[in-house]
Amino acid sequence: MTIKSVAHVCIKTTDLDATRDFYCGALGMTKLFDFMRKALRQHLVERGYTPREIMMGADNSYQFWMKDPNGMDLEFHEYTDKSSQITGQAVEVNW
Repeated sequence: MTIKSVAHVCIKTTDLDATRDFYCGALGMTKLFDFMRKALRQHLVERGYTPREIMMGADNSYQFWMKDPNGMDLEFHEYTDKSSQITGQAVEVNW
């Protein structure tokens, strides 16, 4: 079986090297970039892309969205100390 595309992935790890080896080495995926704080959005704007504004999500994580050159929706997150992904708290949404 070959993985041809991935729609959405969030991975929390305490061992980045082992995780990278599993996904890139064992599964054959390719790491494309590092998400370094919220400077990524500004970098994309400087390259001519049109990401939406950064907002605080219901999960207490900063996030923004944009479309890639193929029209695929991308969602970027930056966790905070209050993020549900860190605290394990339930997220209540009204959509």
